[in-house]
Amino acid sequence: LLLEQPTLVMELLLQESTAASGNFRERLMDVAERATRRLRPLRRKSSATDEDVQYIDQVGDYPDHRLGQVDVPAVVETLFGFALDRLSGDWGQRVGGDAGRLVTELVGAHPEELMAGGKGIYAVIGHLIEESRRGSVDSNSLATPGPLAVLERMTTRQTHASLMGDLRKALAAFANVDVNAVLDVVEPLLDVPMPTADSAPQRDQAHGQTGDNTAPPPDPDAVAQLDVRAELLELLGDLAHAHGLTPGVLGRILPRLTNHLLVGGPLIRATAIRALAEAYRGEQQLPSTFSDLLPALLGDPYLTVISALLHVLPSLVYRAGCIDSQHLPLIIRWALLIEPEICSHSQHDVEDVISVLHAVASRYDDPMTKLLLAKAFAFGKDLPSYDLKDHLETRWPAPVAHSAAFAELCVRAIQDPDAHDEGDEVVTLLLDAWPGADTLRLEQITALADLTPAQYPLAAAHYVELLG
Repeated sequence: LLLEQPTLVMELLLQESTAASGNFRERLMDVAERATRRLRPLRRKSSATDEDVQYIDQVGDYPDHRLGQVDVPAVVETLFGFALDRLSGDWGQRVGGDAGRLVTELVGAHPEELMAGGKGIYAVIGHLIEESRRGSVDSNSLATPGPLAVLERMTTRQTHASLMGDLRKALAAFANVDVNAVLDVVEPLLDVPMPTADSAPQRDQAHGQTGDNTAPPPDPDAVAQLDVRAELLELLGDLAHAHGLTPGVLGRILPRLTNHLLVGGPLIRATAIRALAEAYRGEQQLPSTFSDLLPALLGDPYLTVISALLHVLPSLVYRAGCIDSQHLPLIIRWALLIEPEICSHSQHDVEDVISVLHAVASRYDDPMTKLLLAKAFAFGKDLPSYDLKDHLETRWPAPVAHSAAFAELCVRAIQDPDAHDEGDEVVTLLLDAWPGADTLRLEQITALADLTPAQYPLAAAHYVELLG
């Protein structure tokens, strides 16, 4: 009925929702989702003939119901407006999350109908801005300390991030039809003056990323502006990756990404780094912008920017033509200098430091390769426990895999329950780490064997072999 008479049925649906329970509202949202699927029904195949045999969404429908004439543009517009309205969370956070996915699904299946006159693009951008403002205000309202407040803040942030991601995907779907039309709307938003640099730490505080309770409350408008700008920069990176071969697209995107690398605040610079790296993942040949800016980027003192660089550098170093060979020594010195700071403030990023050294080592020949890999392995001592096993299982050169340092790290992983060595893989690595394992004392080996439950004789046999 919603497909046949969208205006009437949607009006009745909204009337029923006025005083409805959360569960009933979720069922009403399910009606909209099913109607969306019926506009472009999926099929399941017969396993015997591999022929389309039945619409998935017709299973369970009344057999005497036959769908009448459907005005597809009218239905799509009605469902699109309904989904955008639910993004506000007026039907609850769960329905709001479903609405974000419904917007993405509608735009992905019917971009031409929703792009007419640019209304769909402006509508999505408008809700992106509104959701950013709402997210900044909601984060401020959850300042009460305590475990429950922490859980509330995490839930709010996850919902906010999910909705922002869905809206960005919707814009990317519009770009599949006309990328320049999307850029026409996005560019003016990125060309307006940015909030002051002081707004970046305010945004961190608003999103629970700092422990400073004495700072003044963050300005929600400044926080929202930064959020929108960050999302749009990520969108530009996606568009450059997907549509870089379209004439004129890179000429519109790259200068804006480069500008934000140079003049944005720390969070904006970090986002621009990730976006530019995404652009380089495309099939098109790009100018050496990133390589030219690398010396300045490596000198950035902010941990947010450093983490972004650590995350993208390995793939850029591996990709031919992205990073000039003359900058490789600079990257090595930078990685060696920042590792202690990373270990102190962001231990989970130590793995990225190791990945950077791995990537740089692939660009050299021996003996430089072995020296870099040995240094990368040595940083494994600073990894959190849950990363130790993967670090040990990485393919290391023989001088490293047979060293005393390798054996000592295996011992630490076996002793640490958070390393999750359920299958005794680390013990096997320790057996292969010869002659490095020979440096272990008998007391160390017997202490490790005592950790083995009695019902695992095979693991005990490994230690017998090691003692032998």
